[in-house]
Amino acid sequence: MKIALSQINCTIGAFKANLERILSAYEEGARKGADIVVFPELALSGYPPQDLLERKEFLHAQDKAFNKILAFTKETGLILGHISRNPAPIGKQLMSSVSLLSAGKVLHTAHKRLLPTYDIFNETRYFEPGQSSVPVTFKGIRLGLTICEDIWTDQELCHECRYNIDPVEELVDQGIDVLINVSASPFHLGKLDLRLSLAKSITTKAGVPLLYCNAVGGQDCLVFDGNSLAVDKDGGLMAHLSAFKEDLGIVDLDNGRGEIRDIPETLPAQAVLALRLALKDYMNRCGFKRAVIGLSGGIDSSVTAAIAASTIGPEKVLGVIMPSRFTSKESVEDAIELSRNLGIRYEIIPIEEVFSAYLGSLAPVFKDTTQDVTEENLQARVRGNILMAISNKFGHLVLSTGNKSELAVGYCTLYGDLSGGFSLISDCPKTLVYEMARYINKKKEVIPERVLKKAPSAELRPDQKDEDDLPPYPVLDKVLKAYIEENKTIDEIIERGIPRATVERVVGMVIKNEYKRRQAPIGPRISRKALCCGRLWPVCHGFKT
Repeated sequence: MKIALSQINCTIGAFKANLERILSAYEEGARKGADIVVFPELALSGYPPQDLLERKEFLHAQDKAFNKILAFTKETGLILGHISRNPAPIGKQLMSSVSLLSAGKVLHTAHKRLLPTYDIFNETRYFEPGQSSVPVTFKGIRLGLTICEDIWTDQELCHECRYNIDPVEELVDQGIDVLINVSASPFHLGKLDLRLSLAKSITTKAGVPLLYCNAVGGQDCLVFDGNSLAVDKDGGLMAHLSAFKEDLGIVDLDNGRGEIRDIPETLPAQAVLALRLALKDYMNRCGFKRAVIGLSGGIDSSVTAAIAASTIGPEKVLGVIMPSRFTSKESVEDAIELSRNLGIRYEIIPIEEVFSAYLGSLAPVFKDTTQDVTEENLQARVRGNILMAISNKFGHLVLSTGNKSELAVGYCTLYGDLSGGFSLISDCPKTLVYEMARYINKKKEVIPERVLKKAPSAELRPDQKDEDDLPPYPVLDKVLKAYIEENKTIDEIIERGIPRATVERVVGMVIKNEYKRRQAPIGPRISRKALCCGRLWPVCHGFKT
């Protein structure tokens, strides 16, 4: 038997477009000789539809599209993730399901049994879990159909996956020839290796091959990376589809062979590709054609601009250089050189006049006070207003340039550098931003070398350096990763060789600045725990960590 894995990029609620994608890929798979074409989890509606599931018209539109697909099917099987109704009189009204369709008939439907509620997931809010797992025979082959989380039961590989049932084990006990999993599994750095380890663990224990079909695309703060794969019963890789783009590949179960694409091996390469996909889909789906970025001559805005230019085209990116009395000549030069290297248009709009006007207007109120962070923040807010004015006038999407390290500790200004519509590198620690810059410069110097070498600075006061206010970024990022992503205690972080005073200070800054992050633009999640989604933390609380 030949099975085609079709990882497609579906837009939530765009049923006409999603339908066309599915039918086109189904025909392509059939032309290539596939006996079955497999699509991802909730491929018809897009994932995650969230509270759209509470709209009757949304469900009705999905049903109409499903019926069109059903009527279109020929002898080639089609395995599709979709929404179905719960037939029981109690429980949630909806179920996340996967059906095998052929020749205009639904031959089998399985319902998702393990509904994740950790991190970015909240599936029990909408769905009732399935109660059993039963194989289906198609063209003489016994198939076990599962949906995403149904295969994530290995607690050594997934600590959050604590379930008392194992759908795979139940299917294997009933006798199957192949296990098929339709998925919408969000990306994070390290996820590719984790999935492959999981697949090998499942197949060697179950003694049957696994075919895994994952979604691809950017949806709000989530990135789906594709990377669909097939692993034989001994844990050997049979097939691996592309990373971060649509793809279709055939797996021949008879000879254990499939198509294997090249995938990006380094984490900086994966991060850049993930951010490109996230930005492209966010802009397309929200109707933005162009982007505007404040260029400081620093590493964050340089990486943001480089990714934007390579994603939507340099002719659609505007860089705005906004020097103040504290901006160095070198920073302006670096921003101009970057713009020319990228081929983007740039404008220079000095902020001195506006900043001085603010100071003059506030002088009576600020009488007998000394300058402090207030005046620094005023400069950031002037710049934010300029970018938002350009956005309003020309319809550009403002890409804010704050990184995860800064956002975590509140080293950012509300209504200033936090202004924007999409925060492209908001889940990238500062150390990763430098690694991405070196990856971008791998073939030729795009980001000026001086930007990578000079000490980071907000340039909001004379001779300012980030490390005047923060620990060195390599130290800061170690503390943040341990505290935010690994949930380590202060004492556990100290055991890693970091001074107590540093750890306590950083953790205190993280807790204190939750209110800022609540007002920041969303951005793509590429770590195990992002600040913009998946992390639920009260703004007001009395717990002393």
